[in-house]
Amino acid sequence: MCTESEAAGETAFCMATKAMDEQPKVSAVQVISREAAKAAGVADKAAKNAEAAKIALANTESTYLYSAIGYSVLAILIIVLILKKENE
Repeated sequence: MCTESEAAGETAFCMATKAMDEQPKVSAVQVISREAAKAAGVADKAAKNAEAAKIALANTESTYLYSAIGYSVLAILIIVLILKKENE
């Protein structure tokens, strides 16, 4: 099962099986727990990176929106000033 593909070899079960083959006196629960903890650490890192990327994207979009609002207000003020000058 663990030798069918490279992707299968990266599962916690296959890693535990390999570790038990290398160290026969180690219990399966210890090995699987250790591998599960490693996987949880990697998943935590990936989740934090994804969250940081989403926050950065939201901040960028927010900046663009505030810039658009600012330019719109500036354009309206220029139009009002031009119309006011024409009426004088």
